[in-house]
Amino acid sequence: MANVLRGVEQSIKNSPAVRNTVRGGVVLFWLVAGLAVGKDILDILSVVLDAIGVGLSATVVAAPIGIPLAFFSEILDKIAGLLYDFIMVTYFAFIGGRLSARIVVVSVGAIIDAIPVLDVLPLTTLTFFLAFALGKKMNSAIQSKTTGATLGKISNTNLGNKVISSL
Repeated sequence: MANVLRGVEQSIKNSPAVRNTVRGGVVLFWLVAGLAVGKDILDILSVVLDAIGVGLSATVVAAPIGIPLAFFSEILDKIAGLLYDFIMVTYFAFIGGRLSARIVVVSVGAIIDAIPVLDVLPLTTLTFFLAFALGKKMNSAIQSKTTGATLGKISNTNLGNKVISSL
């Protein structure tokens, strides 16, 4: 009977949902979340630099400074956005779970973040937390399904009925 319990415990520990919740850790999560906040701060700085550049380019004397400043701020914003989206997708691939659903959330957030007027909003941080919560919710749904199916298979045997009734 002890072997059966160890087998059940081992099969639950080896299920994909349980394995994926363990990977990554709290430090890596907050590191990626901190990068999201940093990217949102960079977005605000980029919008301010862009506004200064547009304002300076309105005058003939300051146009040689204003146009490159606005161009530099947009390039910096787009490179930082692509880099952070790559980091976020890599993090979600590392921790496992439903990567396709998380990529959809990240993609929608990146598309909305590319709109210049909405660039000031903290969409990167919101996207990260939303994608993480969505993946965690999907993992818990998978885990409850897997655990229920495993216990259902065990309860169909005589030894399984004895083990479950003793619990």
